[in-house]
Amino acid sequence: MNDCQSTSSDEEENTIGDEGLKDKYLDYCSAQMAEHLLLLSPDEIYLLAREAHQAEGMTGEPSYEDLVKLAQGGISKRLALPTFEEWVGDYKENSGKFQDGFLALWK
Repeated sequence: MNDCQSTSSDEEENTIGDEGLKDKYLDYCSAQMAEHLLLLSPDEIYLLAREAHQAEGMTGEPSYEDLVKLAQGGISKRLALPTFEEWVGDYKENSGKFQDGFLALWK
């Protein structure tokens, strides 16, 4: 992500509201997770999921859906995502640096 300065005015940012900020935060976290998941090879995803599967005491072979969920959980534990409060502070300070970090299209 780049560190460009925010081009939106303070007035525009204040109209987003708490729900909008929560939506943007969840979108940001989802984008970070998706980016890391896409960087993994199928073998890495499988190994990450199997590790989580065994760590949770599950037996047998996980389904494909379970593999994806388990890999997502493993990635989430490895990423250093900010808390909502930390993210809001950073976002309000410079929303432009997050511009390329969303999945959805935001004005």
